[in-house]
Amino acid sequence: IVAKRARQNMERAQARKLAKEQSKMVTSEQHTVAAERRGMTIQQFRGKKPEGVKKSSSDATKKRRSRKERERLKKKVEQAGAMEI
Repeated sequence: IVAKRARQNMERAQARKLAKEQSKMVTSEQHTVAAERRGMTIQQFRGKKPEGVKKSSSDATKKRRSRKERERLKKKVEQAGAMEI
């Protein structure tokens, strides 16, 4: 016998899981339709970046993010070093 609250939580989790699976199916179907509309295979469609998406901008963002993370790590190391003394 499962407590009411636990059962509700389990049901919610199951519903979330189901919704996630459903949305995955929908997007894959949409991709297939889009590929057919453009006269490509699904592999070609997947390999191709959608128009209007600049790859360089995302790379710049990644570089900036990794630089920020490096600086954050450096700061942490310096603080740890200062604490030891």
